[in-house]
Amino acid sequence: MSGHVLSVTSATLPSGAEAPVTEAYRQATATLPHMVIHTALVRGEGNEWRIVTLWRSREQWEEYRRSVDTPAAVKIFRDAGAEPVVAVFDVVHRAASG
Repeated sequence: MSGHVLSVTSATLPSGAEAPVTEAYRQATATLPHMVIHTALVRGEGNEWRIVTLWRSREQWEEYRRSVDTPAAVKIFRDAGAEPVVAVFDVVHRAASG
């Protein structure tokens, strides 16, 4: 099994989509799949939003992708009227405090 991977799903939201995206994310993450270690919804400047998810392995990320018609992060942004872009990164080193 490979090491952890990080998926970053990015979208520019249309005006007024912030609250529906936040609520959809809260609902989607009420129960996380066992292969997810951590996930966060983040907002940047100019309505740039990201859903960043740390997965236990590339194999488990791929297993999740095969098990759903549309990944939750993609669906959240599409339902808000944005077309997301997904990037996946291998985690080379990870650190945490507390």
